[in-house]
Amino acid sequence: MLIDLSTLISDNSKTCTVDTEIEAKTFDINGFKYPYEDGKVNILFKCEDGKLKIIGQIKATIIMLCDRCLSDVKKQFDIAYNNEIDMNETGLQTGADEEYPFIEDKQFCTEQFVYNEILTRLPMKVLCKEDCKGLCPKCGKNLNDGSCNCERAEIDPRMSKFQDVFNQFKEV
Repeated sequence: MLIDLSTLISDNSKTCTVDTEIEAKTFDINGFKYPYEDGKVNILFKCEDGKLKIIGQIKATIIMLCDRCLSDVKKQFDIAYNNEIDMNETGLQTGADEEYPFIEDKQFCTEQFVYNEILTRLPMKVLCKEDCKGLCPKCGKNLNDGSCNCERAEIDPRMSKFQDVFNQFKEV
């Protein structure tokens, strides 16, 4: 959703409130598309003395993949923000600014703003549970559902000659 900020910027006493749903269906990052389950945005715009204040809250649930077992994980984001942008210093009065990609030609893009806010708060690792066992490296079975019959002992190829010596002297 694009919001025109030109009248708000020109009149210092005005405020504008926006309550909307996140329009995007997926959160796209690194070639992966994670679907939004729900998402709501509440924004209050205030302009005082050439400074644009953006105050509000984002509530969104994104279905991501567990980094160990690849099962679906519902990741909830409850983001409160209070940003202040000096419209005179940043050059936003005349065009786009690299620091604020969600404002271009006095148009505020809520989707880009939400994307940036969530992106900065993404966890480094998404897990379905703290003690996730992951997938079997041989057969690919989800080890959270139970163990598989694969042999897990992998021998370091640098030590394989020692294993041969031990196997020769093994008692039967």
